[in-house]
Formats: sequence, structure tokens, C-alpha cells
Amino acid sequence: MHGLINRAIQCFVVDSYGTDTWVEATRIANLGFVEFESMLVYDDDVTPQMLNAVSFVLNRDRNEVMEDIGTYLVSNPNVEALRRLLRFGGLEFVEFLHSLDDLPDRARLAVSDLNLPALELHDCASGQFSLVCQSPIEGYGHVMTTACWRCWSIPVPGMEPKPFRSHWSKPNLPRDARLNWERVPYDRTGTTD
Repeated sequence: MHGLINRAIQCFVVDSYGTDTWVEATRIANLGFVEFESMLVYDDDVTPQMLNAVSFVLNRDRNEVMEDIGTYLVSNPNVEALRRLLRFGGLEFVEFLHSLDDLPDRARLAVSDLNLPALELHDCASGQFSLVCQSPIEGYGHVMTTACWRCWSIPVPGMEPKPFRSHWSKPNLPRDARLNWERVPYDRTGTTD
């Protein structure tokens, strides 16, 4: 797993809960170090091991932690560039959702060896969508779903979206819009069952 992803988890924990919490999580994960290097690639099992340790230290369900990471990635000033990258996907919410299919390719333009999980959006019904996340990281869909909602609910100067009625008490979202995620079987070759 790319160090940028692991470093984002580290920054989330340190910024939200403090350095002591992070150090305790790295101890429980038995990593042997406390700092991830952004441009290194780590074994794929390190990230889930770290997420499990963070969930344990925080005494929270891992899916809740993943949702909080999604919120952090698009709302914390330290990672504003990511939110801007996402928001360039469209001025309307539905246009933005359809741009998610291209997100892994857009990320690779910035960092050539960064392989984000494949994303595929499906129109299920009027205003309802399903986001398929092909990821080796369990819970990645929670990160993406929350990041999408939060990204769209935070105004970006110079990129004001067209107004919609609110859903889930968040501004600028279509009233009937729902974004659910699906986990599909994943193997290391990138194919699904």
C-alpha cells in the first residue's frame, strides 16, 4: 500500500486524537516504527493491521473510524488539496459522482505509483446511486461515501455548486440523493469474482 494512504491515516489520528494515541496504535500494530514515509510502498497487510490497531485504541468500530477518515480527508485544512481535487469533478452533485470513476487515474497524474482502488458508480434509481469500491482494504467504501458527502457539503471559494435541497441536513445535496457503497470480491490481480 502506498505510503500516502498510510500517512493520511497517521495524520488523521495525530490531528484528531494526538501523538500519544498514534504511538500506542503503532505499538499495538507491532509496526516497529511510528512514522510512515509518504513516498514509500508498504506491504498490503500493514494498512489493515494499522486500522485495526487504531480502532482498538479508540475503542470504536472500524467502519466508524473509516467514516471519520473520510470526513478528515475532505474537511481538515491540512489536506485541502485533496478536497479541491475531488471537487474539480463537477459543479453539480450528480456530475461530481460520475467523475469518481476517473479519480484513480487523476490521482496517478499527480503521483504515478499511487494506485487507488477502482471506483464504479451505478445509477440505481432516480437520485439513488451505488458506488462499487474494488479495494483490498475493508471499509474503503465508508471512507469514499463519507468523503463524497462531506466534500460536497463544504463550500470551495470560486467553485460554488448549484444549490439543491438538503438531504441528511447537509447543504447542496439533492433531497433524494443516496450514495451507498458495495464491497465486491477482490484479489491482488485487480479482478473481481
